[in-house]
Amino acid sequence: MAGCTLRIPDGNAPDVPLVFDPVMYIPAKATALNGEYPADVDFSVSVWDYAQGESISEAKPLLSRAQIRRSAAGIWAPEPAVLWPAKDRRILALAASPHGSEASISTTDGIYFSGVDTAVDQTDLLYTAPQAGLSRTSGGVVNLPFRHALCLVDFSLRCNAGTGETATLLAVTLDPVICRGDFHSLPEPEWTTAGTPVEITFFQGEQEISHNNTPAGASCWTIPQRLTTAHITVKIRHKDADGKETEHTLTSSDIRFLLESGRHYTFTLSCLLDTETLKIDIIDNLL
Repeated sequence: MAGCTLRIPDGNAPDVPLVFDPVMYIPAKATALNGEYPADVDFSVSVWDYAQGESISEAKPLLSRAQIRRSAAGIWAPEPAVLWPAKDRRILALAASPHGSEASISTTDGIYFSGVDTAVDQTDLLYTAPQAGLSRTSGGVVNLPFRHALCLVDFSLRCNAGTGETATLLAVTLDPVICRGDFHSLPEPEWTTAGTPVEITFFQGEQEISHNNTPAGASCWTIPQRLTTAHITVKIRHKDADGKETEHTLTSSDIRFLLESGRHYTFTLSCLLDTETLKIDIIDNLL
């Protein structure tokens, strides 16, 4: 954590406080280490206590959807303090972020985000895989690698307007897109989509575009889904060298593409005004 040193409790001491270390998960095959979790975002955590050799079904609640916030000293711990169970016992921890998302947490469904609607709420929803088999002898700190439940989508454009001409972007839409659904992380992370697909407006206004790729509009958190009939529509006002203005509406063919959790997709558009066509390149990166 930037700006502080996490003091590791002595796992052999009689009283060991339960402390958390939230990070952003990055797959092992990636070149980067786990990233920093935002210091100003509280999360929810549930912890179960069980004897070594017992099944998770026999675990007893130690914390139930407790709100965890970072202290002035840079420590993430419940208030009031909660102690680790005896050395011969183990814990299972599951966490969801942000705490205000009011996710339910259980050993059956894991993290459950219900009634998500990205058309009205652009919250970055995070969850952890089960952190199980932990004991206080490991140092008292529970590592919580958070993963993104949603994916991020945005647009970048360029236009082939000629010398002495200008092109002004008026709107960018993607349609149809499902914006409502429920998510559970166990036994495997999965979205169940719901509702009628809608048109999402990524940009509306006026922005000059050129031969170079230019970001257009906001990045939007989106429910992972398979696009099969979606299309992109771009509206551009073109002014030629004589000052004559013409509005163009460019619409792509159907997009067939799988949007997956934890990915950042940038749709890079080449707007060809002379042929009224769009060329699309999708850049796919880890969040």
